[in-house]
Amino acid sequence: MLKPPLGLTTDGMRARLTEWLPLIILLPSLIASFVYVFVFTGWTFYISLSDSSLLPSYGWVGFENYEKLWSSRRWNIAYTNLFLFSGCSVVGSTAIGLRLAVVIYQ
Repeated sequence: MLKPPLGLTTDGMRARLTEWLPLIILLPSLIASFVYVFVFTGWTFYISLSDSSLLPSYGWVGFENYEKLWSSRRWNIAYTNLFLFSGCSVVGSTAIGLRLAVVIYQ
């Protein structure tokens, strides 16, 4: 009777598959997450440094767009409202949740 090559026994293959299976299953999700987070974030930042308006245009303007944005009164109002709403939302949700927890506990 022929013996299988070293490491290719049923037990050896099962051990290797058990070792590599989590990586095989997670690899597509990890690649997609990397692309959607890092690649697209980098692309968006690159486009933000160009003279694009609605469609991509690759003329380089550097941080000029950010200077215009931060000097805009509308932007200052918008991010002030965002921080106020976020803070009130977190504080309000915490207060309501704490009150409900106290009521349920009693």
